[in-house]
Amino acid sequence: MIVKKRSSRKKIFVFAVLITMVIILAPILISQIVKIPLGHFTIGSVESWIGFLGNYAGSIIGGLTALAIARYQFMQDSLASRKAKREENRRARSIIENFILPEIEYNLNEYDKHVTFKELMAKRQADEDNLSSTLMNFDKFKFDDYHDIRLIMVNHMTVDIQKIFSFYKSLYLLSTKENLIKLSYNQINEICTSIEDIREFIK
Repeated sequence: MIVKKRSSRKKIFVFAVLITMVIILAPILISQIVKIPLGHFTIGSVESWIGFLGNYAGSIIGGLTALAIARYQFMQDSLASRKAKREENRRARSIIENFILPEIEYNLNEYDKHVTFKELMAKRQADEDNLSSTLMNFDKFKFDDYHDIRLIMVNHMTVDIQKIFSFYKSLYLLSTKENLIKLSYNQINEICTSIEDIREFIK
């Protein structure tokens, strides 16, 4: 991050130096151009050429200045956007840690008690057998804290919050035997992914 900031500042400095050089050198260059003898190809008086070249150079300088201002404004807006995003991520993590983290950890522990589920997933991948509803019982998951703060989390939607929603969606699919029987191969993969994402998040 520090290297990127230094590189960005260096580019801004070089850009500012170039604009300054153009502003200083443009009048000098124009004064020398009008002195070049072009014979019959010279059209108009010296004064008219000075006016034309002055306007031309002024347009270039004005355009470069506008570009510099636009670039500076874009960088400021981008910086403000990144700060806002970091603040929103901080709020989302605070909500998770203060209101729902113990319930998430409890549900993960309940899930980990069912080694059978992992074995059946491997079997399902091998021969596409149906999951047996008699081998697993995920009816001890808790959803109270999730229901209490679900609307709050919606108002602070971030990548972490999306992981929470995916995790609890997976718990819903596992919590009834009817759902277990109907689980597709893709749903099993989604459940595994959401659970591993949550493990990584709460480390």
